[in-house]
Amino acid sequence: MEDMTKLARSFREAIEVSNIAEELPIFEDFPKNCCEHTSVFLGFYVNLKFPDLEIDVISGRNESIHGIEYHLWLEISGKVFDLTLDQFDEYHKPIYCEKSHPIARIFIEENRVPIESYMPYYFDKVLEIPRFSKAISSVVCKLNMLVENTHNKSFNQD
Repeated sequence: MEDMTKLARSFREAIEVSNIAEELPIFEDFPKNCCEHTSVFLGFYVNLKFPDLEIDVISGRNESIHGIEYHLWLEISGKVFDLTLDQFDEYHKPIYCEKSHPIARIFIEENRVPIESYMPYYFDKVLEIPRFSKAISSVVCKLNMLVENTHNKSFNQD
């Protein structure tokens, strides 16, 4: 899972340096309000690269006097990955490959759906395929550049 942690960190960095906000303006305030898109993008990408891994989209729900809030994250082979946790003031960084989610007591798990089953809903109700393709292409292009740069730096140091 160490490689998955590195991949998730690089994926987060790729989102930050990509031009994804041109296609999806909500990313101008990343990570705020980007949990669903970010989780789906990472889940989709990991599923393509490692189809044998179990990848679930987790939807947590919080009911308070302010209304109902939702937060989404991934579990990959039973480990928590939340690239947008730092949108909440109490948390200052994303989480990668943790045993449990620190906000699970606030956002109670409401749904757990395998990424393959979540994608049709996402394309139908959240983001149409052409915009998804443009957005994720922007991120994956930057991800490939980051991975290549990291590989070249470690190669040059050897």
